[in-house]
Amino acid sequence: MVKRWLFFGLILFPIALGVVAGVRLSKESLAVVMGVLFGLIASLPLYLVTFFVLKREVRKEEPKVNQYPPTPPVIVVNPSGLTRFPPPLLPYDEGFDYEPRIFRVIGEERED
Repeated sequence: MVKRWLFFGLILFPIALGVVAGVRLSKESLAVVMGVLFGLIASLPLYLVTFFVLKREVRKEEPKVNQYPPTPPVIVVNPSGLTRFPPPLLPYDEGFDYEPRIFRVIGEERED
């Protein structure tokens, strides 16, 4: 009984919606709505063909077999218990020959 009402509801609702939209909408807006609907309907065959082709390709694909056995884990033990840090970065030495970079902006005149 419920399935019958659901079936009639699924058929009658779009029809009632179409009648109400047809009465209340202008011709231009109805043309847009119909264009969208017919565009979706026209694209369905392409979606179905793509779905079936991809489904077929998935079935044909062979399972991948790993050619190499998994590598065992590598555990490194530090025998002395000491950790080694990289040497600290030295601060900028002012005695170092450093010339500032000079940038030239194209189109800007420079006074030297």
